[in-house]
Amino acid sequence: MNLLGICLSALIVIPPFVRLGGLSEYALLSHQAAATVIILVTGILAASRAVWRGALSLPTDWATLAGAAFVIWTGLSITWALDRHVAAIEAIWLALCFLIYLVLTTRIGATWRGRFATCLVASACAVSAIGIAQHLLGRDIFLQTVPPASVFGNKNFAAHYVVMIFPLILIASVFARSRLFRWTALPAGAFAHLFLRYTETRAAWLAAGAVLLILIPGILIASNRLPPDRSRRLRCSLIFLVLFSGLLPILIAPGAGPLMGIQEEIARQGERPTSAQVRLDMWRNVVPFILDKPLLGAGARNFDVYYPLYRRASVVDRIFGFEIQARWLHNDFLQAAADLGIPGLLLYLSWLFAILIFAADLFRKRSHPDHYPVSLAALGFLAAYMTVSFFSFPLHRPIPPLLLAIAAGIVVSSRRSESESPPTLNLAIPKGLRLVFPATALLVALILGSVLVTHIESDRAYRAARLAESTGDHRSAWEHGMRSAMLSPGRLDGLAVAGAAAVRLGRYDEAKGALERVLRHRPWHINSLLNLGAARTSTNDPEGGIECAEIILSIYPRHPFALHNLAYAKMELGRTAEAESLFTEVIAIQGQYLAAWINRGHVRTLMGKRMEAIADYEQALALDPRQNDVRVILERLKRGKSPENEALYPR
Repeated sequence: MNLLGICLSALIVIPPFVRLGGLSEYALLSHQAAATVIILVTGILAASRAVWRGALSLPTDWATLAGAAFVIWTGLSITWALDRHVAAIEAIWLALCFLIYLVLTTRIGATWRGRFATCLVASACAVSAIGIAQHLLGRDIFLQTVPPASVFGNKNFAAHYVVMIFPLILIASVFARSRLFRWTALPAGAFAHLFLRYTETRAAWLAAGAVLLILIPGILIASNRLPPDRSRRLRCSLIFLVLFSGLLPILIAPGAGPLMGIQEEIARQGERPTSAQVRLDMWRNVVPFILDKPLLGAGARNFDVYYPLYRRASVVDRIFGFEIQARWLHNDFLQAAADLGIPGLLLYLSWLFAILIFAADLFRKRSHPDHYPVSLAALGFLAAYMTVSFFSFPLHRPIPPLLLAIAAGIVVSSRRSESESPPTLNLAIPKGLRLVFPATALLVALILGSVLVTHIESDRAYRAARLAESTGDHRSAWEHGMRSAMLSPGRLDGLAVAGAAAVRLGRYDEAKGALERVLRHRPWHINSLLNLGAARTSTNDPEGGIECAEIILSIYPRHPFALHNLAYAKMELGRTAEAESLFTEVIAIQGQYLAAWINRGHVRTLMGKRMEAIADYEQALALDPRQNDVRVILERLKRGKSPENEALYPR
C-alpha cells in the first residue's frame, strides 16, 4: 500500500494547486490534468500489484455495483449524445474517479486513513489561507475570475471545496488521537470559517449548516458509547464546537457574508432577476425536456444542446440572450435526469444513498472506536456534497467527484474490514497474461495521456482564438480556431470561433464548412446560426439565410441580430416592404444598431422613399461619424442622385 498510498496522498494535495498557462478553463482544466496524470500512475501501480498477487479482487457490494452502473450508463450515453466530445470527456473523468474508488476499497489501515485525513485538512487550510490573503491584500496570487477564488478561479467553487472538507476538519478537532493534529485542526477550522465568510456563497453556508446538523448529534451519541476518559474529552470538544459554530450568525451579519449578498440582490431585483430566480426559471423549463426524453436524456453534458428549444417551455428564461446561454442547471439531480434520463438519475442517487447507508451502518456498529470519526466525516461530507449539488454542479467539475470517490472508497473499505468474507469477485490472472495485464494498463494510460496533452493544446488554441476575436484580429482567430478543432477533432467551440472569423474575413465558403459542422452537433447554437445565415446570404443563397434566421427566431422571437439577418436576406430577394418592416422592428428593439439604420435607408431608397432614407442615413452618421461611405450616399441623395453601388451595405 505504500506506493499506492503515496500516489493517493499526492492526488489529494497536488491537483488544486496546479496551474497551467494559456488555458481558457485555466483552473478547472489544470486541476483535471494534474489529477489525471496521478490517477493513471495509480492505475498502473494497482494493475502491477494485482499481477504480483496473481488475482484481481473487486468488491461486489451494493455501493460498488450502483457506482459502476452509473459510470457505465454515462459512458453509454455518448452513443446518443449530439455533442460526443463533451460527453466523452465527462464519461472518461467519472471512470477515472471510479478507478480511485476501486483502489481505495482494498483494506486501508488506520495509519493511511489518518494520512489521507491530514492531507485533506492541510489542502483545505491552504485553499482557505490563499483566499483570505487574496481578499485582504487585494492581489490575485492565483488568477481568478470571481474573487476571492483562492486556486479555483471562482469563489463559489473554492467555497464548495472547503465546505466539503469542513466536516473532516471538525471531526479531526474532536476525535484525533494526536494532540498536535487535534490542535492543528482548530486553526484550519478558523481559516475555513473566515474564508466562507469572505466568499459570500450561500450554498456553502447551507451546506455548513447541514454538516452541523449531522455532526453535533453524532458526536453526542458517540460520546455515550466511548470510555469515560474519551467521552469527557468529546463533550468538552463538542461544547467548543457549538460555541465556535455559534459565531456563524455573527459572521453573516449585515455588512458581511451571504446575508449581505441576499440584501444586495433584493435591492437589485427591480433591475435584473436574482440568481435564485434564474435557477428557478431553468429548473421549471427543464422539466418538460425530462418528460420528453425520460429514458435516455440528452447524453452526458448535452442538456445545453437542447435547452434553447425549452427556454420558454414553462416560463421565459430571463437571462437567455445574445451572449448568455445556459450551460449548467445549477442542480446536479435535475442535470443528471436531463443528461442521462430517469435511469441515470436513479443510478446516481443509488450510489449516493448506498454510501450514506454504509456510513450510517458503520456508525451504528460498535465494533471499533475508530469507525466513529470515519463514519461521521463521511456523513458530514455527503450532507455538504448533496446540499451543494442542489444549488450547483459539483459532479461536472474535476475535484468534487474525486472527493466523492475518496470518501466512498474509505467508507466501503472500513465496512469491508469488519466482515470476514466481504462480497468480492476474485478473478485469477493466468500466468500467460501476467505481463499482458500491466502492459495493457500502461497502453491505456499512454493513450489517455496523449489525449490529455492534445486536449490541453486544443484549449490553448481556443483561448488564443477568443483573444484574437476580442481584439478584431480575425485572421488569427481563424487560424487558432481551426488549430483547436484539428487537435481535438470533436471539439466545436474553436470551430465556431473560426467560422465567425471567416465570415468577417469574407471567406464565406470556408465559414459555411466550419459552421455547418458545428450545427450538425449543436443544431440550435445561436451564434453559429447567425454567422452561417450571413455567409449564405453573402454567397447568393438568401433562402439559406432566411432558414437560419427563422430557426433563431423560433427560439428567441425578438433577437435583433436574427431579425436583421432576415431583413437583409429579404432585401436581397427584392421583398423590400417586408425588409423595411423588419429593419424597423430591429431599430425599435435596439436603437443603437448602426447596420439596421444604414440598411433601412437603403431599402427606403429602393422603394423611392427619399426623405425617409435621408433621415436614416443622418441617424447612422450621428451614431458613427466615421462612416464615410454613408456620408457619400447621403450627399448623393440630397443632390437627388441614385446612391446605388456607391457603398457596401453592412450585413
